[in-house]
Amino acid sequence: EESEAGVATYTLLHNKSNNILNLRPLDPLRTTDIDDFEFLPTKIYVRSCMQEIFNKIVQANNPKKYTIVFGSPGVGKSVLSFLAALCCACFIKRQVLFLRKTSKDNEKISVFWITPQQNGTINVLFERSILPSNGLQVVHGKMVEHIFADDMAAGNITKVRNHRSYLRSMCDGPSHGSKDRVGGADLVTSGGYSNPKDEGWDDINSLPLSAWTLKEMIQGCRHLFKLKSQRRR
Repeated sequence: EESEAGVATYTLLHNKSNNILNLRPLDPLRTTDIDDFEFLPTKIYVRSCMQEIFNKIVQANNPKKYTIVFGSPGVGKSVLSFLAALCCACFIKRQVLFLRKTSKDNEKISVFWITPQQNGTINVLFERSILPSNGLQVVHGKMVEHIFADDMAAGNITKVRNHRSYLRSMCDGPSHGSKDRVGGADLVTSGGYSNPKDEGWDDINSLPLSAWTLKEMIQGCRHLFKLKSQRRR
């Protein structure tokens, strides 16, 4: 339920049937105030490679390793980062700041302050379409342990990480290269660097999120047709 103050409480219980992950409880977070710009789908077809990458993301705990999840647009990188943020709050009991761009010109972001609760739920305090500098101000004075940033320069994250060696960040977007690297156990998703050498450093653990196979596309289409037929009834 969402209040006027922008506070929502969610439980991470979900329905999963035939590889379909139903995220209807997160529906209030799905759409921004900008038309045709969806924040998160309400249903996800979970492919085996997504599950494998997700497990590596949430289990990653090496402060000296720099991990990149890369893949073509639309394979699920941003979805994985948001699900990882929710799990960090709910199951690992971390306080998480999730930053998501909400305009195509990248001038505005939405801020999601995610905190775990004692009863197995999470609280999400969110504010939509604000300037990135204002969003990063949320960090100051709070015990943020994880930051998930969508398509924001890692250099901006460095400012809020100053003197916070415990802070872990995940930068989601194609604009992060070795020159932007933030210290610590960072997870970065990338659509591909302009300089391929950036993905070849010795201390980088590259995790490719593969494109849809023909078999996966056929299975996914079958589920879509099944859902449409159920709605018509």
